[in-house]
Amino acid sequence: MNKLIVLDHECHKRALNLIIVGIKKENAKDTLVVVEEQLKTKSQIQTNYLIEATTVGKILEHKHRLIYFKVSSIDHKFDVLSKYPSLKGS
Repeated sequence: MNKLIVLDHECHKRALNLIIVGIKKENAKDTLVVVEEQLKTKSQIQTNYLIEATTVGKILEHKHRLIYFKVSSIDHKFDVLSKYPSLKGS
């Protein structure tokens, strides 16, 4: 029974994560600030509910790194996903 509770908790934590690909990030800037700027300017998404953001992978000159970011609730995640077409291609 304890294993089931732990798995449910893990699924709930992962449900709040989103991934962005294709944002160029300078090393000096904070990842959360970069994500907030991109979401505000490209699609007018409210960014006060973003909790944390991290980059994944090696730094390569010809590739952008994945950016994972976490929102505070599932409703906010659906808000970002509903405005996805305005982010696409930018």
